[in-house]
Amino acid sequence: MSDFSFGQFRFLDRLVLHHGRWFYYRLSYFFIFFGWKNVIITFIIFYFLTESAFSGTFNYTEPCYLLYNSFFGIVMIVYFGLYDQDANDDLEPALWKHLPEIYAQIKKKELFSYKRYFTWFGIGILMSLFIYFVLRLSVGADVAVDP
Repeated sequence: MSDFSFGQFRFLDRLVLHHGRWFYYRLSYFFIFFGWKNVIITFIIFYFLTESAFSGTFNYTEPCYLLYNSFFGIVMIVYFGLYDQDANDDLEPALWKHLPEIYAQIKKKELFSYKRYFTWFGIGILMSLFIYFVLRLSVGADVAVDP
């Protein structure tokens, strides 16, 4: 059993080189994006819990969490699935074999590495700090639960 059936092996080049590269490119951004968005929401919850003395109160309602994950999940999938192509699709499949520089990021593991993941993790922490304290200062100091 296989997922693909080819009448001729010449079509295998396009699948492996072209679509395989795009799959790796999209999958690496998928994991980094989902980690980044979850870091933001988790640290916002953590900041609120430390300010409310871990009382168990929520700063957002449950539908807000559901909409946050659904919206960012759907937007990300639609964007990467439909619009994101870092290399031109109009190139002839024979040219993909002769352009080794477009595979350099994969070989060097630049798209999905510990360095890139933890860089985006740090950016997520900074963004959560910014979002939390901007919202916190905009609504006033009497919102948190006093211990």
